[in-house]
Amino acid sequence: MGQSTRSFLSTPTWVIIVVCLVYLLSPIDVLPDFVPVVGQLDDLAVLGFTAFETVRRVMASAHKATVTARTNTPPTPSDAG
Repeated sequence: MGQSTRSFLSTPTWVIIVVCLVYLLSPIDVLPDFVPVVGQLDDLAVLGFTAFETVRRVMASAHKATVTARTNTPPTPSDAG
């Protein structure tokens, strides 16, 4: 079976998401979670970075797909934003 719909999540985006999940579920942290407040800040920062990067990459991919669909020409590097 072939893939019927185009995925806006590229391989690098999936890697970022998986690395984030592994980090959040791992007992090893840059700042240990038992340190009050500060221990949770590194988890929050990783989660925030992952959310920001995922949204940014999905929006760039959607923009490229829209440009390609409207013009029937491949997008140029300047179309990525």
